[in-house]
Amino acid sequence: MRLIYVFLMSLFLVACSSGVPIIRVPIQPSPPSTDSDKLTVSANKLIVVSTGKGLNRYGRDIQEALKGVLGPYLNKTLPFKVLLLEPGRVTNPFSSWGSIQGENTLRGKIRAKIRFGYSPDALKSLKYIEAASGRFNQVLYLTDNGNIPYDPSEIQSRDVPKFLRNIQLTVLTTGSCRVWTSKVDAKKCKRLRSRSDIENGLRKFLN
Repeated sequence: MRLIYVFLMSLFLVACSSGVPIIRVPIQPSPPSTDSDKLTVSANKLIVVSTGKGLNRYGRDIQEALKGVLGPYLNKTLPFKVLLLEPGRVTNPFSSWGSIQGENTLRGKIRAKIRFGYSPDALKSLKYIEAASGRFNQVLYLTDNGNIPYDPSEIQSRDVPKFLRNIQLTVLTTGSCRVWTSKVDAKKCKRLRSRSDIENGLRKFLN
């Protein structure tokens, strides 16, 4: 190995002394990772936030709690995913995570994208996240129990998306936990009464 090094250095010195131009090959930097790359890590935790009108009174609390758990990952790979459940569809409010620079930008994004006051069916609408359920085995669901009957006996088995039975579901709700524990077999369910319930629920889920 030493002989090879000496030989190469000799060639270099000869080239320099003879005036032969030395061609430097530029090193091409690796292309920057895209937002989709950052959000397709092998994480198994998903946070689903309903836009239900029953969450309106906790709207700012939810926004600030989300900022608290998202903030530490600015300029880093996000190790979990957040989806927004709207009437008839699910959206990813942070699909461009890599472009969010700084806490003020993050706060603005959260306030612009995560709003409440709509009426998605809290249980049946979960079918819209079923396509993603194969990648996640732990889901936290923030909901207002919109359009769910108080009496669990009124809910038919066909009303419960089947994939919910194959994941660990944690529910934070402004309504009753009865349906989630008896019909959906949620691992945990907490009725929201304060901002600390939201913050503690998110923190425990992500730890």
